[in-house]
Amino acid sequence: MKQATLVDAVERITGVVDDIEQKALKTLRDLLSAGKHWSKFVDDAWNRSQLRSSEVSLLREVERCSDRFTKYLCRHNTSGTEHFVTVFDDRDMHPTCSCGYYLSKKIPCEGICCVFNNQKGKGPLFDVKNLPFRWRLCSHPLYDVAQTQLGIRNEITAPAHAPPSSMETFFGVPKDVFNKVSYPKTDKSRYAQLYTIFKNNIIPRVKTQATYKWAVCMLSKMSNMLEQMTLASQGGESFDIDSDVPCVLPPVQRKKSKRVTESDLVNAAAIKSAVL
Repeated sequence: MKQATLVDAVERITGVVDDIEQKALKTLRDLLSAGKHWSKFVDDAWNRSQLRSSEVSLLREVERCSDRFTKYLCRHNTSGTEHFVTVFDDRDMHPTCSCGYYLSKKIPCEGICCVFNNQKGKGPLFDVKNLPFRWRLCSHPLYDVAQTQLGIRNEITAPAHAPPSSMETFFGVPKDVFNKVSYPKTDKSRYAQLYTIFKNNIIPRVKTQATYKWAVCMLSKMSNMLEQMTLASQGGESFDIDSDVPCVLPPVQRKKSKRVTESDLVNAAAIKSAVL
């Protein structure tokens, strides 16, 4: 690789990536064809937890929140370590445990298996809804490709409480939030309103070097977006909130700028220093 040209190196890396993707697709197709919702790695770890669940005792219920969750206290018989297992009434929320194994791997542990074995859980133990979303096959980036190749469609795609990816937005802002913002009639009132928001909500929170730099970067990004909107509107673009507005504007044809002189650079530097 050290003696290869840039083109050869790119082709080599691309070939390796393609090979990995093809192997991943084959594994996904095999698992989906077998009706699986998680990988063999997860299945083996989950089964080991089930086998070791006999070493854990369910002590008692320590907290119950009506129609939300129930928390149980479990103890490992050998080490005497105690952990809390939380089971949610909402089946779209998977059970959790405070033990190190679960916090590290996010795979159902002995404590969770123990709670379900004592019929304190919601539904069967080996259910995809008891598994964090990161381990579900449907979270794999090639999942939809594998489904298309097999000509199937799995109903388990995303948690019910997850926000819809197709939510209508206006430049990244949800339309329902955008519509609630009032628009002052005069330039003076609009400036006063923006100044009040900046003074009360931005300035008090910029207290460190990191927050200051982040604020400057975000204000610069917002300025660029506003400039794009202005240029597009001057070119005849309409930004009606009731229409389908893309979150990212198409490239705008800019007017040719005049030649920059030395005096222009001096004036720009002076303005920048005055602002900062």
